[in-house]
Amino acid sequence: MTLSTIELTHEEAELLALVDFEGSLHDDRIRSCAASAELMQLLLQRDAIPPSRLGYFTDPAFNGGKMSRLQRYEENGTRGAEIFAHGGFLRYARYFIHGAALDEAVKAHMAKLVGDPTEFSGEDL
Repeated sequence: MTLSTIELTHEEAELLALVDFEGSLHDDRIRSCAASAELMQLLLQRDAIPPSRLGYFTDPAFNGGKMSRLQRYEENGTRGAEIFAHGGFLRYARYFIHGAALDEAVKAHMAKLVGDPTEFSGEDL
């Protein structure tokens, strides 16, 4: 667990343990995508993902202003819960859960300056 990791229920933590965000083997990716999809449903049901992180995926302004990352998936025919099971979605799931891929020392320093690291956004930098 990193400094900016969101709080997880026991069930969510068990699913997260099945997710290998860096895995490249086919079977590992399939398992990771399935667990990630189930985990995302649980996190969304209880509004556990900080709005600033969710906005990175859903707000066109965070993607050059034309289409959001979500809209890109939908434009390519992937919709609803299918998005969460897509191999390319793992990087977003990782961000939703752990926050930006920054060194822990940087996150600790930011926490001293601006507070709760789960609520960091680009405006805080």
